Amino acid sequence: MSEILQKLSKPLQPHEVGIIADWKSIFKTKQGKYKALFLIHKTSRSVYNRFNEVCGLGWFDDYKRDDKGELVCSISVWDAEKERWIIRKGVGSESSKDKIKGEYSDALKRASTAFGFGTELYTMPKIIIDLEPDDVSDEGSSKVSLSPYFSTKMWRVDYALEGEIVKNLKITDEKGKVRWRM
Repeated sequence: MSEILQKLSKPLQPHEVGIIADWKSIFKTKQGKYKALFLIHKTSRSVYNRFNEVCGLGWFDDYKRDDKGELVCSISVWDAEKERWIIRKGVGSESSKDKIKGEYSDALKRASTAFGFGTELYTMPKIIIDLEPDDVSDEGSSKVSLSPYFSTKMWRVDYALEGEIVKNLKITDEKGKVRWRM
């Protein structure tokens, strides 16, 4: 099992991560500029790819609601040495865009963390990005939100790792404009 854990916890490469704005952190400065906290995250696809690559058919995920109604993902990995399933769990939270899909995705990603997958993302720096006026919807009060047309799906995250320390982090939008650099 230790070899499997070592392979599962291999650091993510930039193409295996995404970036998303923390929708609760969007704000307008005194100078009238918009900013938001952005988070680098592993994708559900990267979880499935890594577990398939490392475990082949020797793993599966299962979802159930607990007594409180929260969605729990259990990831089971076959340990050939001990001839038994090793199970790790994670509880998901609804997302702001697609509540059900986001809840399943979040539960999967949290359960994968218990196997060491993507833990280096916790060392990412705090990323506050200046937003363009078209990126936000300002309703005139203190409520500022992302425009319904805003998307980071085509944004690119580039970085290098030294051990588990992130170096040379750069975030580029879909037009090639550098939005943040470390």
